[in-house]
Amino acid sequence: MKQAQREVRHIVDWDGLHNSFKRFGQCDSGHLEEEYSYTLGRLLARNWSQVDALLELADADPDFKRFILKHIDENIPEEQAQIITRNARNHCPEHGEWLCKAIVDY
Repeated sequence: MKQAQREVRHIVDWDGLHNSFKRFGQCDSGHLEEEYSYTLGRLLARNWSQVDALLELADADPDFKRFILKHIDENIPEEQAQIITRNARNHCPEHGEWLCKAIVDY
């Protein structure tokens, strides 16, 4: 669990998040759960231009898609949540409706 917590802070892209999910997804609770939500928020806020890569991974891995949906939550900092919501409303990619809806509805 401690290794997962250390590693999740250094994830820089969607492949990294997916790989971490595959390695440590079974430990997704408590502090690690919060760290995953924070990391998801950071990636969505800073890397929206690459959200198609997230959509491809989620389409190929339904468990990862559920993981993403679970982590669109109150642990995403408000400033990041505002950026993410604005992007979801104004720049929703094709085939990303499920993600944009989850973001806007949260």
